[in-house]
Amino acid sequence: MLTLESVQQSFQELLAWQRILVFVGFVCVFYLLLLAVGRALKRRAGLQPGLSYQAAALGSGLYIALDLMAPALGGRREVAAIAIICGVHALLPLLTVGLLPWLFETKRHQPMPKFLREVVSLVVFVTTVLLVLQVDYDVQVPGLIAGSGIIAVAIGFAAQSVLGNILSGITLYISRPFHVNDWILIEHQHVQVVEINWRSSRFRTNDNIILDVPNSKITSETITNFSGIERHGLQHSRPHGQRLEVGIEYGAPPNRVRDILRDAAASASDVLDKPAADVFLKSFGDSSIVYEVRYWIENHHHYNQISDAVRTNIWYALRREGITIPFPIRTLQMERRKAVSTERHGHRHAEFRAMLQNQPIFRVIEGADLEYLLENCASHHYGRGEQIIVEQAGGDSMFVITSGQAAVLITGSGGTRSQVAELRKGDCFGEMSLLTGERRTATVQAMSDCEVLEITKPLFAEIVAREAGLLPQLSELLARRKLEMEGITTRGGVDGETTAADKESEYTETFLSRLKSFFEL
Repeated sequence: MLTLESVQQSFQELLAWQRILVFVGFVCVFYLLLLAVGRALKRRAGLQPGLSYQAAALGSGLYIALDLMAPALGGRREVAAIAIICGVHALLPLLTVGLLPWLFETKRHQPMPKFLREVVSLVVFVTTVLLVLQVDYDVQVPGLIAGSGIIAVAIGFAAQSVLGNILSGITLYISRPFHVNDWILIEHQHVQVVEINWRSSRFRTNDNIILDVPNSKITSETITNFSGIERHGLQHSRPHGQRLEVGIEYGAPPNRVRDILRDAAASASDVLDKPAADVFLKSFGDSSIVYEVRYWIENHHHYNQISDAVRTNIWYALRREGITIPFPIRTLQMERRKAVSTERHGHRHAEFRAMLQNQPIFRVIEGADLEYLLENCASHHYGRGEQIIVEQAGGDSMFVITSGQAAVLITGSGGTRSQVAELRKGDCFGEMSLLTGERRTATVQAMSDCEVLEITKPLFAEIVAREAGLLPQLSELLARRKLEMEGITTRGGVDGETTAADKESEYTETFLSRLKSFFEL
């Protein structure tokens, strides 16, 4: 039976040159065998066996040959130590490049940080060295660590910044405020994450400049992550909003400005359709109204180009609409009261006169009084969504729409408002409140920016006082309107005509009495 003792005895019986030849041959065969295994690992796992692996293979063969053939010779312990340390160093990539990254990608759906591979390699290698010292050389590792405490403290003070960066790197790994390829804002710069290491992290700016920032510096900064990647999910970019402030002249209507800015931002290249761009009126400045434009992008690599396109579109859009971006100046404006003239409404004076003449309520007013009414009535602007009059509210004025559209809303039995009519340029509303003081019967809300003329009771009372025959004509007009609302017509038979005439006469008298009472005549 072949035993270790028989092998050693047979080896000793050989001649000296034969023992040397067998010894060297055994070492070479074992070395080549391990080298073949290393090349197989290279093909299968993609690892590169280097000098460490060759030293480990040679040391392993030498150690086994000494143990089998020449146990009396010294140096086995040193050879074993070299073989173990070199072997661990050579096989560490199996752990840090093969196994651990596979676990990260399958379990955590993200690449393993480079600094973590370095930390794991350092810990495994140092542990191996300490174990070799304790097992082969009987060095008590706890005593060694305690005995070198003073040196460790000195090294610790000297390497405070390095240790701080390492701890910060571990903090970044645990909290994961960003990943590789994320776009972030740090130190007022838009940068893309290139690499996260144990001491520092590398970033690339939009100008393709590489920044190497210590991890301790990063953890002390506020980090804005534009990529919006889930902390524990798969990496995928999400839309993120960008904000731009624009100062606009005070004379420009806000709703019109919002539409212009929104369309200009949305038409820029690489600005997303969903979520849609929106605009907010942010503040009233000394020389301008400040608007904030919010638009959404996904590819932050083109941040500079997108921002340029949005700003350029806004400038041209405002220029086309005749709206200026004012300089940061203060203007002292001195105004003098002008005498009332027939051109109060400027070039639109004649247009407004024609609108009033088209209304039945103003057709019965003489030309001079109509002109006086137009000269003294007020013109108001209402923004989209504003309520011009409110249902059941008191009022003693009427309105004529000179531009824009408005909706007539009535509250139903369930308390919900429904639109019953749409008013356009030239339409009027609120005449019953002007003539009788009745509460508003409906809500009128601007559907777009509207301009309206308002005729108030005091102004209309002056006309009534000058024209003695105006009230009877107005009472007949109101009576006919009431008949139309009630669905009574004069197209029936004789009885129908008699009934309609009686009703009209009754309503005329009633309205005439109310008009005289309302205007205190």
